[in-house]
Amino acid sequence: MDEWRAVDTARLPSASPPRPAGPVAATVNGEPITWQELTPALSELAGAAVLRDVALDRAVRAACRDRGLRLDERLIQAEEQQLLDSIGRDTAIGAESPGSRGADSGVLLESIRRSRGLGDVRYRALLERNAMLRALVRDSVQVAGSEVEQAMLIRYGERFRVRVIVAATEREAVQARRELERLASDGGAMDVAFARAATLESIDGSASRGGLLEPISPADPAYPASLRDLLPHLQPNVISPVVPVERGFAFVLLDSKVPATIPPEDAAELVRADVRLRKERLAMEAEARRLLSRMRVETMDASLEWSWRTFPPP
Repeated sequence: MDEWRAVDTARLPSASPPRPAGPVAATVNGEPITWQELTPALSELAGAAVLRDVALDRAVRAACRDRGLRLDERLIQAEEQQLLDSIGRDTAIGAESPGSRGADSGVLLESIRRSRGLGDVRYRALLERNAMLRALVRDSVQVAGSEVEQAMLIRYGERFRVRVIVAATEREAVQARRELERLASDGGAMDVAFARAATLESIDGSASRGGLLEPISPADPAYPASLRDLLPHLQPNVISPVVPVERGFAFVLLDSKVPATIPPEDAAELVRADVRLRKERLAMEAEARRLLSRMRVETMDASLEWSWRTFPPP
């Protein structure tokens, strides 16, 4: 640093700034910044994601050509509307009127676009890619009556709100359960003790909430069958047996029951449409992985190679 301070800037020769080499992308204090300067850093930052999208776009378009499928504006607009509807359903907003729901969904969509860096170019490409993928998988997706019945039970049937404690081993779970029962036998409040133990000991993501989960339907396959089988037999202030789950061993305490509701007249039709959309989405993701795995991608730039190697496609 002393050597730098010793430089007499007054004696440095003055020179006009060099002419930019290549197209100018921006200026900083009036000085040009070229794409040549930006490209290596941009490649490292997001090159793998953009390259994956471009490779997938080419693979999807080729598959559509082979199948004789054509992309038109109507399909792209339908894809955007499905995205808006999905946001509205997932966030349960705008229940008062369809108009307000659409407006609120649009605001949330803009927020999602900003958070994911989906400007006009990438957003349009996403809609086109999804429309083509949906066309490729549409005929292969079928919805069985049993799937509709299951979805109806999940949405409108009785649900159970529970607190859970998950331990890495069965021995740890049994010991934690035994300690809670001992505290309850000494006159302690079971729900308070359970929530505290969950916060301190559980390895589940719900630990920060005292182990409290969202209401669970016994028909919901998103939760382990061993846990769902317990739900109809739970009693207030009685800890469940220890059961194996994906990440270890768990036991639960009933917090409350959410009673079943009467479905609206068009519930089955709406549920069938939702099930189909969910299955289409899974099929689209699988098709995208299959198509991308068949593409031979070779990078010719060191920065892009680093990004592709560091952030490989899923």
